[in-house]
Amino acid sequence: MLLQNCQSKNETIAKVSDYGISLAQQSKLSKTDTENLAFWGNKLLDTPNQFPYIAKLAASHETIFAKTGAIEALFTAADYWKQVNEMTAYNSAGYLRAAAKNAITRHEFKKAYDLLKIAQENGEKLRATKLMLFDACLELGNYQEAEKYLNETKDFSDVDYLIRLAKWEDTQGNLNKTIMLMKDILAIARQNKNKALIVWTVTNLGDYYGHHGNIKASYESYLEALSIDPKNKYAKKGIAYIAFAHDNNPKEALRIITTIAQDNLQPDDLLFMADLAAVTGDAIQQKGYIKDFTNLLSIKNYGELYNIPLAQVWLNNGRFSEAITLLKHEVARRQTPEVYAALANAYHKSGNTKQAYQIIKTHVQYKTFEPSLLLAEAQVLKAMGKEQQRVREIKEELLGAVYELGPLTAADINAL
Repeated sequence: MLLQNCQSKNETIAKVSDYGISLAQQSKLSKTDTENLAFWGNKLLDTPNQFPYIAKLAASHETIFAKTGAIEALFTAADYWKQVNEMTAYNSAGYLRAAAKNAITRHEFKKAYDLLKIAQENGEKLRATKLMLFDACLELGNYQEAEKYLNETKDFSDVDYLIRLAKWEDTQGNLNKTIMLMKDILAIARQNKNKALIVWTVTNLGDYYGHHGNIKASYESYLEALSIDPKNKYAKKGIAYIAFAHDNNPKEALRIITTIAQDNLQPDDLLFMADLAAVTGDAIQQKGYIKDFTNLLSIKNYGELYNIPLAQVWLNNGRFSEAITLLKHEVARRQTPEVYAALANAYHKSGNTKQAYQIIKTHVQYKTFEPSLLLAEAQVLKAMGKEQQRVREIKEELLGAVYELGPLTAADINAL
């Protein structure tokens, strides 16, 4: 295995000949998409009180968001789902689940949870509601309740359950089990010739393989996704990351991300571009991308989606008080190790390492296996002069996670 890893590190994996053709293909709305939007809009104009038409409009706007990344469409859909649920007196579990799914996408996890609890009382298709309650609880940091819903929906022949079980195993640090479960899902998807599920599964497998250090398998997974859906942006971004973090080719990574962002620029694209500029030492360009990121957030309403990245930008600019306030707001919304680690990092950078240490000890240590959160823990422990054996153990583990964390973290890991 060690020999394979060494060989992999010396081998350029991302090759333009593999993905060049699909790179030029952008995800755009089809004629049917625009016709559906116009059709249901006109139907609603003719009969304004018909909530089924409003539900159709909500679904049409979510399709627009899925294909174009237009954040306005996601929030418009949220407004429509709210209207539908008000008009049906919150008495349709299906509409409640639809609104909850939209809320999860917008990172309004508590709102999603509340809607799903109403759907649970309704009792219609209760298993579907419990599966979504697992999702909401996982995002809120309610792990005991999430596990309860997982146990109540156990069915190893059901893809929806297997997807949740794979997520659960990942949070428990059982990456091998997660990959095995994803392979089971992929086998079912292939058997049923479900192209959408195949693409979803292989792109996620691409991520998990990368976390596992199997970069070649990660790359092949992204290529498989593109062979089915040449417009898939997620797979292209995965390849861009391989070019950046494995192949040491930030120029190609920037070409990929710039190409796919032409018609679908997202805030996280700009943050990735900033990292690419940083690794090449182009400080001016890096600052430009960061400025574009903050400008985009101010121009468009992204709600709660980018609270942690925005706080990190503020921290890097010395705006400690604003970053801490934003992260306290985020902690009030969801109590996960990720959010607490971000808050601890903010206190640490602001000079209040003692407060950071208390947060790490109470809310992060031994509660997560995520490398980025382990790095935050080790940095605080080292700064406090505490638990140096724990710091050494984390450092040893993180040395094998440089690919996942990205080249910019190598110096931080070595400094532990």
